[in-house]
Amino acid sequence: MTPQSRTSQCSRRRFSMPLLPPEIQKKCECGCGQVTPTETRNRRLRGRIKGKQSRFITGHNSRVFVRHDRHTVEPGGCWNWNGAKSERGYGRLGVNGRTVFAHRFYYEKYRCPIPKGLVIDHLCRNHSCVNPEHLDVVTQAENIRRGILRRDAGGRFA
Repeated sequence: MTPQSRTSQCSRRRFSMPLLPPEIQKKCECGCGQVTPTETRNRRLRGRIKGKQSRFITGHNSRVFVRHDRHTVEPGGCWNWNGAKSERGYGRLGVNGRTVFAHRFYYEKYRCPIPKGLVIDHLCRNHSCVNPEHLDVVTQAENIRRGILRRDAGGRFA
């Protein structure tokens, strides 16, 4: 018995979406929760394989998609970034075709937007930490002052 399928016309391609049981249907990785279509032909350069479900629905791959397995939790509470890093050790990631600092992305995702003119201070002094609890929004002058105080005190969270 073959699974039923329905054919839909997309903007540039035709795809077949089999009616699979809900527990094995693949969801769009952008986070929208919609079921992805099954590819009808190979597109190796785009990572699409005939007969397999797509990672994204057409047009959804430009949405924000961040893998949450790029950090490890350390005993001190730091979430150390394991992905790409800048020369100074700050985590970097791509969001909507732009490269951004990982700690700024995590702060805005879990707390609130960062006001213009303010910077993020790592309270733990660990540049690769993306734990929102270890991040604080301050002015650049305050960030420098705190760094000097912590360096003179010789410890973290001084």
